[in-house]
Amino acid sequence: MNPLVSIIIPAYNAAPWLKESLDSASHSTYRPLEIIVVDDGSSDRSPEILKNLSDELGFRFVHRPNQGVIATCNELLSYARGKFYCTFSSDDIMPPNCLAKQSHFLETHPQAVACFGQVVPM
Repeated sequence: MNPLVSIIIPAYNAAPWLKESLDSASHSTYRPLEIIVVDDGSSDRSPEILKNLSDELGFRFVHRPNQGVIATCNELLSYARGKFYCTFSSDDIMPPNCLAKQSHFLETHPQAVACFGQVVPM
């Protein structure tokens, strides 16, 4: 079954935040979804951490040389299979019911082209 929502995550030198960020995305109450992470040539421990997390949490992980954030986001979009996509930074944390609320809004408001949640600085 194709996911309704694809979470696309560009990552670059984000080692300190990856575990908490990916845990929050993978523990979304909404299903089905897919998570895709492209590491944009990080020089820290990000590739190793992401490989281990992808094995543990079951998301798609791509590591390749640095090409910049625009190329990385375009690549992520090319992999996404969902009707909707959620761009998510590798240092963000997602509330568990965020995608359920947002996808419900988009499904019941077909004229809407986007929906955003409230940002809470941490």
